[in-house]
Amino acid sequence: WFWYLIYLHKIHRSFSHIITLVVFLFLSTIFLSNCTSNEFKGTTITNNQEIPSFKLTDQYNNSVITDDLDNQIIVLTFLYSECKEECKIIVPIISKIQTEIINQYPDVAKEITFLSISVDPRNDIPENTYKYMQLNNKNPYWQTKEAQANWIFLSGDLRKLEYIWSYYGIATDAAIMDQGGVIEVISQKTMQELYDNKDNFPSYKINHSLPIYLIDKSSITRVVYNDLKIDTEDIIHDILLLAK
Repeated sequence: WFWYLIYLHKIHRSFSHIITLVVFLFLSTIFLSNCTSNEFKGTTITNNQEIPSFKLTDQYNNSVITDDLDNQIIVLTFLYSECKEECKIIVPIISKIQTEIINQYPDVAKEITFLSISVDPRNDIPENTYKYMQLNNKNPYWQTKEAQANWIFLSGDLRKLEYIWSYYGIATDAAIMDQGGVIEVISQKTMQELYDNKDNFPSYKINHSLPIYLIDKSSITRVVYNDLKIDTEDIIHDILLLAK
């Protein structure tokens, strides 16, 4: 009996060590998982940059000021309604994010505004930005009224927009076209000065940057994505972090 009790004691100690090890590994996994999940997937911005004050016009011809976006998480992009190339990359990304959040996190969806700012003030009058947004209603990822309602496409005069472009480091040069080819690349201010008083305004396209910014409820710009191959789930992950 003495040796049998010693044997049982050893088994008990071994079993206890195993249980302790399993619990430790389990808790470590949770801890490491939480550490990872609390880190942004995009590039973190640490300079406490606030969204600039503005008064612009949306696709419904309503005035929108910065204060209208208070206490909202903002997903900020830069588009223009005549874009034939780059914007076709951004729009499906934003549409997919919208719909997935509405379907999976409806409470969070109420706290988000998808905000696009024009890089082509000459052409992006409300009539054209409205048509552009209506066309995007056909996007397979964008089928709900909620998704349509909380994507705002803002435009305004060149002076107002230039300030915002500069603030966010957005390149917006105009490529003057002739017979399908680029003959000159100039600033939009120069284009305006050169051609506004002429009978025939030239054909042009806008060479512009394509970042996606996340702005928190305190109007602080927190995250940027410059790689358009980024997984939309990463952006959703970061939006959920800001919603906590």
